[in-house]
Amino acid sequence: MNVIELARYSYRHEAEIAAGFLEDAGIPALVQVDDAGGYDFGLSFARPARLLVPQEQLARAREVLEDTGFEGMRG
Repeated sequence: MNVIELARYSYRHEAEIAAGFLEDAGIPALVQVDDAGGYDFGLSFARPARLLVPQEQLARAREVLEDTGFEGMRG
């Protein structure tokens, strides 16, 4: 399965909420965060949380996030 970046978020919890909306809609989602396992919160400002989805579901995933208001920053 090829995954593609759907959006970026300044905060991990925003990406996790967005992923939850996608999963509720039947779209698998992966949140990729580099914050030293939650130890160094400041890293999220330099490296935003990335929301990844299967490439073939990208258009539907965008629609879901637009409907929920969790579009995030486009990569």
